[in-house]
Amino acid sequence: MTHSVDQNLSRKAPVPLRLFPRRGVGRGETRATPDDARRTLATGQSGLRLLSMIAGLPLRMRRRLLRIGWRLSLLSGRKAGFGLEPLLQTYLRQGAADARRIALEHDFHDWLQVTEWLASGRRSKRGLIADSRLMQVADPGIAERLAASGENIILAPVHMGIFPLGISFVIFKFFPNRRLLVLRARDDHEDNNVAMERLREVASEVYILNTRNEDDFMDAIRFARKGAIVVSMIDLPETYGSPAETTLFGHPASIALGLDAMARMLKAVVLPMAVISDLRGDRIAFGQPFEVWRNSKEDRSALAAHIGRDIEAFVSLDPAQWHMWTRILEFFPSGTRRGSGMLADSGMERTVGDASA
Repeated sequence: MTHSVDQNLSRKAPVPLRLFPRRGVGRGETRATPDDARRTLATGQSGLRLLSMIAGLPLRMRRRLLRIGWRLSLLSGRKAGFGLEPLLQTYLRQGAADARRIALEHDFHDWLQVTEWLASGRRSKRGLIADSRLMQVADPGIAERLAASGENIILAPVHMGIFPLGISFVIFKFFPNRRLLVLRARDDHEDNNVAMERLREVASEVYILNTRNEDDFMDAIRFARKGAIVVSMIDLPETYGSPAETTLFGHPASIALGLDAMARMLKAVVLPMAVISDLRGDRIAFGQPFEVWRNSKEDRSALAAHIGRDIEAFVSLDPAQWHMWTRILEFFPSGTRRGSGMLADSGMERTVGDASA
């Protein structure tokens, strides 16, 4: 039913979208709104305008300028890292110094994701194509073979690096002019709509399914059966529906496992992927493709365990780039949660491909 992912992830990837930054939520606190988050990241509308200006520059130039600005912000005494250190010490078994380093890099990747999301709207198509030349694929043969087969494909990214741009690149590079079905769990925000429109430049037709609208599900299936590429994130907590038990970072966990039903209905091959981003560009790592044939309790449990291992393997490439750290506790039953009590909105619902089937 599944194949090992580890051999494709063993290559060393380069080191440095959630659209908005995340703020810790403890007892008595409320979740930050997008506007709150914008102010936190960009120090007001003037800062956001500055990021928007930077976003219009070529990729390496904008990322280097962003890195400089981020470092200067740390010198100002700004709190950074989202208080993730206790969670990183617990779930990654890191010492205090390493946990702090990862938390700070995670903070930078929030800035980077905002800037790159803005770039998807600011840059021309020619500019984005030029930027895409700085995207590398660890094992392009995997995607090339799937593209040649003509089969339905479920592209299953994790929330790492500049994953919306990575998704667009994979479709542009390997599956041009194919239909695209994007699964989402919530309605789009205005900022997302701009980036979503860019997908229409690399796909023949785009169907965006809000998975909470059950009446539209069969229409989406009929659309996808005609050779579509489906985008569905695999690292979602159980609150997104179809929960399945697995293990993450050595602890019992529960993930949303809706893609198994869609994979069976479409007879689709699932292709896991991650994007690792740094100042020079981006690197795409694929996991081993797999198919889902049966729906027994044992098969579903084995699939959830396999996906849990995929998530861990991808995160191990560069833990700072996993955008779900501030939601990590949502993956664990209350009785097994450890570390900080922080939970926050990752902004995932505002990114390409957010989904539970």
